[in-house]
Amino acid sequence: MCECGCASAPPDFQFKGPDGLLYTLQIHRPCRHCETPLGVIIARHNPEEVEEWGLDQLPELPWGEYEEAAFPLVYPKKLLKELDKKLENSLKYVDRLEGALEGRDVIEALAESQKEK
Repeated sequence: MCECGCASAPPDFQFKGPDGLLYTLQIHRPCRHCETPLGVIIARHNPEEVEEWGLDQLPELPWGEYEEAAFPLVYPKKLLKELDKKLENSLKYVDRLEGALEGRDVIEALAESQKEK
């Protein structure tokens, strides 16, 4: 799921599958280095891996009353608030850059007018 090794973190939860084997679930965080998006990794493990890696010590997946596991990954209001901040900062930078370029044109125009005298 990644190119830089960012998914090398341990799994977050474990659960037993219908085949009796242990499965792990890992919430893969986004990575700016390799541009891997937010995701979920589900892996099936044989008994040797479970014992060797201590996977049965992970927290069990929190099953709800309807036999589903639900947990938040992204809070839309928080995400939009952060995006608004970044956009506002970017627009301020663009305004400063435009101001600097406009100022440069004025300076160049003044310099040229001085040469003509």
